[in-house]
Amino acid sequence: MKVTVCMINYNQEEFIKEAIESVLMQECDYDFELLIADDCSTDNSKNIIKNVIKSHPKGYLINLIQREDNLGMTPNFFETLKMCKGDYIALCDSDDFWRDKYKLQKQLDFLEKNKDYVVSFHDVTLFDENSKKINRNYILEEVKRDYESNELVCGAFLMPVTMCFRNVITNIPHEAYKVTNWDVFLISLLGEFGKAKFMKNITPAGYRLHQNNISGTLTEVNKNYQRKVVFYYLFKFYKRVKKNNIAYNYFLKYNRAIKELIVHSLKDKNRLEFLKLYFSYLFSCIKHGYFERMAYITKDVLKFTIKKYE
Repeated sequence: MKVTVCMINYNQEEFIKEAIESVLMQECDYDFELLIADDCSTDNSKNIIKNVIKSHPKGYLINLIQREDNLGMTPNFFETLKMCKGDYIALCDSDDFWRDKYKLQKQLDFLEKNKDYVVSFHDVTLFDENSKKINRNYILEEVKRDYESNELVCGAFLMPVTMCFRNVITNIPHEAYKVTNWDVFLISLLGEFGKAKFMKNITPAGYRLHQNNISGTLTEVNKNYQRKVVFYYLFKFYKRVKKNNIAYNYFLKYNRAIKELIVHSLKDKNRLEFLKLYFSYLFSCIKHGYFERMAYITKDVLKFTIKKYE
């Protein structure tokens, strides 16, 4: 099998048919399969998937996994990733959709000819829950570019619905299962194997903003809580495998996320949350020997407090 398209699903009955059909519309010289892992949906998702398998001319390309227990989004994704048989893996979330029928062809042609690249990706266009286009950019122009391997390892912004990458990750660290935004962990792991290519010649994928979209509708505070967690576990992973420079890079990112959350808790006069964040961070600094970071964040907190009450 040349390509496995990986799709995880939980309660996306409104959108999953469009997501599946956007994959099956691909015109591609390479053989591919669509692997869908349903995480014990309680809506009509599973019946919709089964109906597409029966009625669509390319329904035979779909392999449906029905979880016996609800794993949660991140474990479901990584366990499904382990089951992908293709030389390459492409991602499509069950509430998003592809808009270019030659997407796979273009990405695979590039990766086949450029062995030093591990992943290719492209742009997205925003849509609402009624499939109406939202006229604003989701990806900043400055991140629509190629990335070197070390940039991927240390953190780069690639939208999962746009990614096609080599099936090279043979060991998924246990730290990866602890986070919500699994894509940040995945991109860092891929960086160990090569560079990333931004492809301008692919029609942007449809990225849908709706009530149940976990990442697209979060407040900045909630995003910082997610960043805090993923940066901390990336730090712990790279520290464990003794890649200390990369580990420290993620500790600094963790530091920035904590700082933003501390400032927000002070603005909201949430003393309990402030104390919890501040002392948990100090404990992390002491535990891992980053004593200078303790001084920096204490200085920033004092500076903000003095400015607030001047």
